[in-house]
Amino acid sequence: MTESANLSSIYNNLIHLGDYYPLEIIIEKEEADNAINNFKEKWQPYNPRKENKRFGLSLTSHDGSIDGPNQIDLDSLHEYNKLHNTSFEEDSFKTKTSVFKSFSKLQKDLEPISQYICRSHIIKLNAGGFFPPHRDLDPKTFRLISLSNNCSISNFVLLLNNQRIFLDQQHLYFLNTRVAHSVFSFEDDVFFFVFNILVNIETASFVRSKLLEK
Repeated sequence: MTESANLSSIYNNLIHLGDYYPLEIIIEKEEADNAINNFKEKWQPYNPRKENKRFGLSLTSHDGSIDGPNQIDLDSLHEYNKLHNTSFEEDSFKTKTSVFKSFSKLQKDLEPISQYICRSHIIKLNAGGFFPPHRDLDPKTFRLISLSNNCSISNFVLLLNNQRIFLDQQHLYFLNTRVAHSVFSFEDDVFFFVFNILVNIETASFVRSKLLEK
C-alpha cells in the first residue's frame, strides 16, 4: 500500500465514526481563561493579507515563538509559500509555545500524541469575523477543535457541509474539515481551539480510545 493510500485508509476509519464527534477530553475553562488573559497582548492577525476580524495565538509554531516575524503559522501557508518560494507544511510547526505550556491538564491529556501535534492555535473572532467556506485538504493531518469562551448558539455559527452543527463548549471534537466548512461570529471575543494532528495509526487509535460516546 502506498503512503497516500495508507493515510486515506486511516482517515476514512476516523470519518467512519462521523463527520464530527466529541472526545472525553475537556479544555478546562480556568486554563483557557488564564491563557486568554495572560497572553492578551500577543494576539496576531490571522492570515494578515486578508482584512478580517480574526486573530490567532500560537499553540505551536516553527520555533516556539508567539509573536514577531516567525509567526508563519498564523498565515495562509499556500499564500506565504507562493510569495516567499518556501515549502512550509502543517508539520513544519511542531514546537510547543509558552501558550501551550500554560495548559498543564491539556498537555497531560494529549501527551500520548504530543509528538504528532503540528500547526495549532487559539482563534479569536470579533463581531463580523469569519472563515469562508473552504476545505482543508492536507492528507497528512486531521483537525481536533474545541469551542471556548463566548461560543454560544446566539453569537457563533459553525457550518459543516452546508449544515449548522452545535458543539458543546470545552469538549475536544474530531471534525472532518475535508468537507466544506465555515464559521461566523456575531460578537467580539469569541474563542476556539484548532489542533492539527498528523494522521497515523497512533493518533487514530488515540481518538478512538478517547471517544465520549463508546
